[in-house]
Order: sequence, then structure tokens, then C-alpha cells
Amino acid sequence: MDDHPLAKVLTFALNHGAYEVRCELTLAAAQLAAAEMRPHLAIVDVDADAGRTIELVGELAGGRTLPIIALTRGNDLKRNLAILDRGADDILTVPFVPEELLTRVRALIRRTYGERAPIVPLIRVGDLRIDILNRRVQIGTSEVHLTSLEQALLYLLAANSGTVVTRDVILDSLWGPEFMTETNVVERHIRSLRVKLRDDVNKSRYIHTVRGQGYRFVARSG
Repeated sequence: MDDHPLAKVLTFALNHGAYEVRCELTLAAAQLAAAEMRPHLAIVDVDADAGRTIELVGELAGGRTLPIIALTRGNDLKRNLAILDRGADDILTVPFVPEELLTRVRALIRRTYGERAPIVPLIRVGDLRIDILNRRVQIGTSEVHLTSLEQALLYLLAANSGTVVTRDVILDSLWGPEFMTETNVVERHIRSLRVKLRDDVNKSRYIHTVRGQGYRFVARSG
């Protein structure tokens, strides 16, 4: 997959359990990783590398049982059927919420191997706790009530902690690449998230504004 912020979200979401998670950003690197690791499950961004990564679905599915989730930003029924024909077990459209990804991963692993996926999606960043599957966010012992979109925004920022996430990346990740807006939709949701996290914009503990670039998540304990 070639979308670095999205790659970090996937790795961050799945890297909390007994499984080793490996993320590659090019088709060649992914082919090499698949040969070296012989993974239990693969998530393939079929839009990466000008769509060439769709070949990887057929390669991974050929000759052995391997659950495959394909990520795509389009909603073309004919293309989606072609992806399934190549061997994908499921298709997840970007943007998506993390709990949907985890639910599908757990279901595929259980269906394929007859076991529950040992993934414990509880993330701690500073004094912030994010429980993806149960959709609970806490600061210390206080629960924070977020909408699904606010949770997805928080997770995108937390997964890319320390890195500037641009407005365009946030739009593509949460609303999709076809979403066109000249409004301040991103700024409004950032503002709402800050209010609920009790994050003072002038003395921020979580979400820093990088003027002219975007937002950076830097959690501080206490």
C-alpha cells in the first residue's frame, strides 16, 4: 500500500495481539514479505502502484488457503467482482472505521483457522486509552463520548503520532478521495474532538496545529 498514514493506521490497529504485523509500501516489497513470512492473513491495497497490486491478490490466493482483505477507494461493482474472482475473501472500502477492519479480520481468521484472533485492540497513548472494538475512549478514569467519525479522526492522528497529518490526508482517509469541499469540515471536527478531549488549543496535550500543514498528535502524560 502506498498511503503512509493509512498504512500506519492498519499497523497500529493490528499490532496489539499475538500476531506479527508487517506492512510494505511497494508491490515488490510485499511479494518478498509474503514469501518470507507465509502470513496467516493479508490486507492488500489494490489501488496502490497504479492498480498493479491487484496481481498480488491472485499470487497470494494461488495454491494455499490464505484469507485476503482487499482495500479499495472505488465502488466499481465490476472491478470488485474481479478482485473477488482473483481470490480476495472480502473487500473493504476506504474510508473505513478501525473497528470494522478488526471485526472483519477476526471473522476471517476464525472462519479460516477455527480460532478467535488474539487481537487486543486497546491502545494507550499517554494518559489516553482507546478501546477500538468496544468503541470506548478514556482519559485517565474518565470516559470520553465520541461519534464514530470523531473516533476515526482520533485514531488516524494517534496512529501517526509525532507526524504531521495534512488536511487532504484527513479528508481522503475519513470522507474518501471523491469528497469535494471548500468548507472547514476538517477544522470543525478537530475543534469538536479537542473540546471532548479537554485539549486547550493554546496549551495542547494531544492535537497540535502545524500552521499551513495540518495536525500532529503528541500525547503527554499527566
